[in-house]
Amino acid sequence: MGLFRTIRQLIQTYQSFGNKEIALAKKRILENQEILRKVKELQQAEQEAAEEHVLQALRKTVTQMQEVRENSENLRKNAEDKLHSAQAAADRELKYVEQQKIQEILSSIDMETLLRGTEPDKRNKKE
Repeated sequence: MGLFRTIRQLIQTYQSFGNKEIALAKKRILENQEILRKVKELQQAEQEAAEEHVLQALRKTVTQMQEVRENSENLRKNAEDKLHSAQAAADRELKYVEQQKIQEILSSIDMETLLRGTEPDKRNKKE
């Protein structure tokens, strides 16, 4: 009977050892699953952070593009305003020059000739 008892104890020890190993393996599996879950969470967080970074960069780019468009529009308007101002100044200068030429022509015409019309020419020819 002692041999059966020893065998039974060996079997129980082996089973106990096996149960401990199984429990330890289950514990390791659970720990590994938890680690894997945390790694996935970190990867998700990193992906979200990267996506947010890309979104921020895109927002910044869009803002810069809007600023460039606004600056271009302002420059175009300023150029148009300057062109209109230059055209108006050129028109004024042209009118001034025309008036000066008219004044020169009028001042060069002999007032007596104007008063007499074409008669002085006829008299000069007769005389």
